[in-house]
Amino acid sequence: MLRKINRLTKERDFDRMAKFGRSLVLPFLIIRSFKKEEGSFSRFGFIVSKRISKLATRRNYIKRIMREIVRDLLSDILIGYDFVFIARSPIKFINFSELKNSIYAAFKKMNLLK
Repeated sequence: MLRKINRLTKERDFDRMAKFGRSLVLPFLIIRSFKKEEGSFSRFGFIVSKRISKLATRRNYIKRIMREIVRDLLSDILIGYDFVFIARSPIKFINFSELKNSIYAAFKKMNLLK
């Protein structure tokens, strides 16, 4: 589980990401990033809409998988950024290792790895 300081929780943070965040679109995921003015840590938020699955247990499972991947990569990710992961429909059909490799490649492409 991600520590509390590494979580985006406030609606205004998500709104700021939608307005000013830089996006990278993958077939099954959208990653938005935003450089904070100050900060000694990065924060992450996860969105899985009802369009993905009507079952809350399935949506929560997808969020848990994404959180675990981010937790594993946390030491490699640059600090001082906010990130929002927005799941897209094909995420239901991808396995853990493919998702982890894709997220790692996305961070590398955005030049956000140490």
